[in-house]
Amino acid sequence: MDDDKKRALQKQLENAVLPRGTGGARSYDSTPTAKLPNWNFWKHSPDALPWQACALALNFDPDSIKRSPQAWMVGGGDVFMMSSFPSNEVAQQHTNLMRLLEANRYNKQCFTNLHSDKVKLSEFVLWCAPVVRDLIGRDIPPDLAALAKAATQAAPLVEAAPAKLEPVPVVTPSGDGWEVQARTIADECFDTDTKGGCRDSLKGYSKRVMELMQARGIKGARGIIDNQSTIMREALQGKKWWANKSK
Repeated sequence: MDDDKKRALQKQLENAVLPRGTGGARSYDSTPTAKLPNWNFWKHSPDALPWQACALALNFDPDSIKRSPQAWMVGGGDVFMMSSFPSNEVAQQHTNLMRLLEANRYNKQCFTNLHSDKVKLSEFVLWCAPVVRDLIGRDIPPDLAALAKAATQAAPLVEAAPAKLEPVPVVTPSGDGWEVQARTIADECFDTDTKGGCRDSLKGYSKRVMELMQARGIKGARGIIDNQSTIMREALQGKKWWANKSK
């Protein structure tokens, strides 16, 4: 492909946003098309694709999200038009929430349908409620929170007792020091990369673990850990974690 065509394609991508990765949301000039979710529809849907579920958690309609026609140019995931989002801020929140969901997607204490490309909305609600509160400082939409309650009410009766949907902890096990929890999160990231056929560096895993610990409210003895080198040194390097992983 010659340079002129490359530049032309790059300009066409300027109004698109990646739902995952570290590039961040781009500014846009297009008129936003996002609207509120159709909760009368979603309350009858047992599951959703990850990017749809994250849109619901931020209270805008997944159906308003449009893929870029140049999505094939960017490997490793969907590319969405920036005008799909209510604002740049919401686009970045959606990106961040997608990254955290991907890091926790195969956590068996949070999600059960590990072999599906969709997440159960009742499970997603229990996972995302504290995460969204930490990320943007507000609760998830009441209509989304009601899905967990509706799932409980719709569960089949067993000896006249309805199945009870209990909240699922994001980080395990309770009572362990932050180093153990850091290694648990690192395992989640490592397993996600393994399933995706990729591998990060020790520094990369340390940074991702630090971000997820902050999002989940996990603190060290002196409070929030904001130095990835501390996590690498105290929890992940050498025989503590990294030496036991296949490269």
